Amino acid sequence: MTSIKATRFSRFRRLSGASSLIMLAVAMPAAAQEAEPETDYDIVVTGTSIRGNTAPIGSALQVVDSADLRATGLSNTNEILKTIPQVANLGIEEGRGGGVQGADSNITQAKTINLRGLGVESTLVLLNGRRIVKNGSQAEFYDMSVFPALAIGRLEVIAEGASAIYGADAVGGVVNVITKRGRDATETVLRYGGADGFDEKKFSQTFGATWEGGDIFLAYDHYERGGLLGKERRQVTQDLRPYGGPDLRPAFGAPGTISISGVNYAIPDGNGVGLTPASFVAGTANREDINEYRSLLTDQNQDNFFGSIHHDITSDVTVFVEGYYSDRVYSGLGGSLNRGGATAVLAVPRQNPFFVHPTNPAAASVPVNYSFSKLLPPNVTGGERGGNIAGGFKYRMGNNWVMDASAALGRNHAHRFSDQVHTANLTSVLADTNPATAFNPFCNPEKFTCIGAANLEKLRGYSDFNFYSDMWNVSGSVSGPLFAIGGGDVSVAVGGEYRDEKLETVLKFKTTTVDPTTRTTVSGRQVAALYGELSVPLVSSLNARPGLEKLQLSAAVRYDDYSDFGGTTNPKFGIVYSPVVGVSLRPSARLRLRIPIWRPRSAMCRRTSTIL
Repeated sequence: MTSIKATRFSRFRRLSGASSLIMLAVAMPAAAQEAEPETDYDIVVTGTSIRGNTAPIGSALQVVDSADLRATGLSNTNEILKTIPQVANLGIEEGRGGGVQGADSNITQAKTINLRGLGVESTLVLLNGRRIVKNGSQAEFYDMSVFPALAIGRLEVIAEGASAIYGADAVGGVVNVITKRGRDATETVLRYGGADGFDEKKFSQTFGATWEGGDIFLAYDHYERGGLLGKERRQVTQDLRPYGGPDLRPAFGAPGTISISGVNYAIPDGNGVGLTPASFVAGTANREDINEYRSLLTDQNQDNFFGSIHHDITSDVTVFVEGYYSDRVYSGLGGSLNRGGATAVLAVPRQNPFFVHPTNPAAASVPVNYSFSKLLPPNVTGGERGGNIAGGFKYRMGNNWVMDASAALGRNHAHRFSDQVHTANLTSVLADTNPATAFNPFCNPEKFTCIGAANLEKLRGYSDFNFYSDMWNVSGSVSGPLFAIGGGDVSVAVGGEYRDEKLETVLKFKTTTVDPTTRTTVSGRQVAALYGELSVPLVSSLNARPGLEKLQLSAAVRYDDYSDFGGTTNPKFGIVYSPVVGVSLRPSARLRLRIPIWRPRSAMCRRTSTIL
């Protein structure tokens, strides 16, 4: 088993201009904190289903324990995981509202994990070895910020394909969050951090108790962080002239820019009243940097809770219940948090009382490149709330055979509300002939009243997005030794799983249509799986010889049947060869199998494709 020590995490990114960091921890002595260790055949590590294996055969297991977590000084699990080389900073990430690998769907400012750059949909996150409900607008990822940091005992990471053990959604790898349990200590952590323009605060609390045959563990944390606007960092700009580059700011603003036959005319800064063609100069433009009205980081407020109870019904049967709940809200600026406010080319009609044309006073209309950032700031609020609860039992059957069974239920609600421009009313508002109420796009709304209150309300629109992700899951397995050979016990694990997933999407708009529009869609799938794994220890410390300290083989296969896709079979073969202590070679092989699955649907038949 490979352990990533704290020194690997010392090179974490620091906030720009960080000015202070204060942490306070209060805990009982460590000797009273840990429960009695489980026996070898009770322990299951990530990447294998066979109990007692110290590491998955043919795969490298990376472990970050609680001491490593504390040593980093980082405030959330996502930032800690990013220090692992195989974690790519691509796709869905807080503060990134566009780009590759689904980043434009991150409407909730989530913090997720992307192993090997294969996409967040290809990285599976487990809680104590069990599946949890997914997050996001398409239920396509796991938000790593939902777990209280003090609840995490260790993180186990398999940064390679694990489909033969966990299914097709683990093609990029697996992150298993192992929580603490059986603690008699109470621990409190207070954290404060600051940087130019914003700060962050965090309070964490745990409580634990044990009794004969059982234990309870509770953890809670509250996190607050201020937002950071693009204009608060001078190096975040579209105007690159100070750095030897071009000016990439678009020719939009308020006042805006008139563009006639490719020639720009900047509207003078003022109240837009009494302008004449002589007021304009050809080849000039009013430009607005989108970073003036967008959040690099949003204001965040989050509460996380985790709890677990374990109890031995008999010496052979242990039952458990565990669950978490998280509620995170944010607020900021930006239509999609990677853009500023809305822009439009306004066709200002001649009947507008403030109409002016720089070259043709008799024209029927004049085009104005206009930004609504000042008139209707692009405010946005959103977040996620939800949780997962699981329960089950462990039955020690004798002869080191163990049966596990569990059931889990989870729900996540992702939401975002954005102020928008109700463009359906834009033409009628521009055509208002009353100077006291009309919309004056030649005016600076930061300095003057440029539109009547009634017309402003007509232009005030919104988008209201809500996504409800539901999952329930049942699983069971048995594992134990078959017979002994020179290197130890040949062991096997077999099991099955069934899960039902549903996503309901409710989208409400008041933008391009006169009346608000609502669209609701519901989709779902069911997945049934069977899997098996075999471990053969040919050589171990029991029969090692010079040049051959360890030789262990493994084989695993999993079959998944998807209600909307078909079936996939994913086998894997691995080997561990250690010529001397401390040196191991771990080659592995995964195969592609194409399995025909016939699915009658509308008098048609379907065949599956293949997933590694």
